[in-house]
Amino acid sequence: LHSKYYSKEQLEELEEQEKKIGVSGVKDAINEWPTLIQKVRSQMESGVNPSDIKLKPLVQRWIDLKNMFSGGNPQIEESTRKMYEENPDMAKRYQLDPSIFEYVQKAVDAHKIV
Repeated sequence: LHSKYYSKEQLEELEEQEKKIGVSGVKDAINEWPTLIQKVRSQMESGVNPSDIKLKPLVQRWIDLKNMFSGGNPQIEESTRKMYEENPDMAKRYQLDPSIFEYVQKAVDAHKIV
């Protein structure tokens, strides 16, 4: 599945990022995602404005985890987004959908997180 969405170079870059993080770092990050996604979703569903300051640490962590895997490469991030868009069952398993991505992006923009 990954080779359908990521170029050979992107797959190599992802592999390098995983080496930098280490096995335990990857495992910790993978285990952290579901809780983080649920916390952000809870804020979204409760109607918390993306610009609310209490959302900033959650969104900052979201970006940190995303960058940990992507190395901040926008092409890898776009490939990942496309993979989730085209595989709704995979996205659903992680409680990811366009609305949460949009909410996080609004919060990133509001808090000027990079």
